[in-house]
Amino acid sequence: MPRLVQNPFLIRRKDLDLSQEEAAQKCGLSLSSWRNYETGRNAPVRGKFHAIAEGLNWTLDDVIDAVAWIQRQLAHAA
Repeated sequence: MPRLVQNPFLIRRKDLDLSQEEAAQKCGLSLSSWRNYETGRNAPVRGKFHAIAEGLNWTLDDVIDAVAWIQRQLAHAA
């Protein structure tokens, strides 16, 4: 049976015990942008990577990996 993997943004938010609103605020994002990232509807643009890394206490590599995960999901849905 294939292993189901959750969105890294959702996992990190839960690991940090944050609400969606708190996570968005820490990253300097709108709540709607955060929700889109967490649901995999959209991926952040490069200009947001540093703020997301800082807000979530992630490395840039962590952010890049999370964005790549979303991009793979979007590609499979197309």
